[in-house]
Amino acid sequence: MLGISLSKSKARRKLILPPDEPSRLASLYFLGILDSPPQEPFDRITRIAQRLFAAPIAIISFVDADRDWFKSSLGVDESEMTRAASFSSHTILVHEVLVVPDARADMRFFDNPLVRGSSAVRFYAGCPVRSSNGANIGALSIMDVVPRTFTEGEKSALQDLAATVEHEIGSSEPSLVDELTGLMNRRGLSLISSHIVPRASRNGETLSMLSLDIKGLDDLNREFGRSFGDSALIMIADVLHETLRSADIPARMRGDDFAILLPDTEKKEASALISRIQREIQRRQACHLLPSGISLRISQATLDPSAEDFSLEGLIAVADLGS
Repeated sequence: MLGISLSKSKARRKLILPPDEPSRLASLYFLGILDSPPQEPFDRITRIAQRLFAAPIAIISFVDADRDWFKSSLGVDESEMTRAASFSSHTILVHEVLVVPDARADMRFFDNPLVRGSSAVRFYAGCPVRSSNGANIGALSIMDVVPRTFTEGEKSALQDLAATVEHEIGSSEPSLVDELTGLMNRRGLSLISSHIVPRASRNGETLSMLSLDIKGLDDLNREFGRSFGDSALIMIADVLHETLRSADIPARMRGDDFAILLPDTEKKEASALISRIQREIQRRQACHLLPSGISLRISQATLDPSAEDFSLEGLIAVADLGS
């Protein structure tokens, strides 16, 4: 065992989030695999990977909101590292094997704290590990302290091992995504908030929520048919994708109601997001991309950790009152 320490990876680095980050995290949280005890099937896979590729480091990890947690690892001293410094945070952005022949010569990693130093990581190969709905929730990775090449045959072998990890995870996730709009559904929002709210409370972060009520949709459905109304809902979901920040979590709660969970967001920032959404809605209506017969009533709620009901339900209740 090489015993490389990852403790020096505490430095704060810019983090790129995948476009499906909210649903990706919900799928990960549903599995309940984070912080679970060691399991022989996963340890067997890392042993095989280490031997097969003659690599000193082999890791099966799952990428949480702010950390990369190791379900099984060989050749490292810690059980997790910051997501911002993790190679796996880049692996989940792609749908094929990510190969870094020499990290010191790669603009993404040359200044990474894991890459600096005489015994640091130079070579990396990682294959995304997916949930049953196709979301990249983690990676099977190998690393070395010297530059290496990686053949197509080796890529294929790593993909096969990653598929074995996926098989061990299982494929029993319920639907967490609204089929029409592609946003989270109420169940998905509840699941992801069960992790975000406690973390916000520990960190002393304010949470905000926007509640969107679409007016005029029933009239459109009666006059032009449900498919016309569905197209409007899809367009509104697209507006949210266009205007929200990457960490914001929009969800379709029921027919014509949407909610947006805004982590670490003060009231002024939430108000600015409302203005952005309204401007984009107006722009699309002016361009006849969205029916003029509908309008949005948007209310907001902001709670800090000292609030009596600092929870998703508390945010929804305040937002529904139009506060």
